Amino acid sequence: MLQNFPQSYAAYTEALSLDPNNAELWFNRGMASRFTSRFGRSLRDYERAKELTIRPELAKKLEEELKFAHEVARKTLKLRGPDFTLDQLIEQEDLFQNGLQLMEAGEWEEAEQAFQASITMNDCLPQPWGNLGISLMMQERYDEAETALKRALVMDPRYTLAKNNLAALPKIRRTGLPPIVDIRDPFKTSKLKQSITFIEE
Repeated sequence: MLQNFPQSYAAYTEALSLDPNNAELWFNRGMASRFTSRFGRSLRDYERAKELTIRPELAKKLEEELKFAHEVARKTLKLRGPDFTLDQLIEQEDLFQNGLQLMEAGEWEEAEQAFQASITMNDCLPQPWGNLGISLMMQERYDEAETALKRALVMDPRYTLAKNNLAALPKIRRTGLPPIVDIRDPFKTSKLKQSITFIEE
């Protein structure tokens, strides 16, 4: 499997559109889904792989991954409350990932809309607020950005990227946005903190 998990996810999704009954493709997209924080889709993909005939040498690995995916999805759903469904989780995680892709493309207004939609579905994590704050900052909507970043820190006072961007905000208000913005690839780090931070010149 490709080590660039977002590319891997996209490649397996495309392959599944051509070969939807391939258990190995479902298994591999389940893995890519997990490593792009699509925990609901990961579970659904592993379940689909199990429904199909999978090579015997992968069957044991599939059972292990399926057990892990069930546990992660259960905890993720529990965080969102008793009425939040697996389908809603998949939709929310897709909105968040779409927002990250839009940020990378510099489409800040569209990214804002994706993060806002994710938050509207269920407001339980700081990362959507942190990324919403960045999207607003890049549109020079500084008061709204400050509110979003502060909300992220209410949810997780240790959320470093929100802290750093909030600390940079007064200078950005005075001097404008810096010419260099570091868009971090969250999947290169084990903690998967998905956001960007501004770099001082």
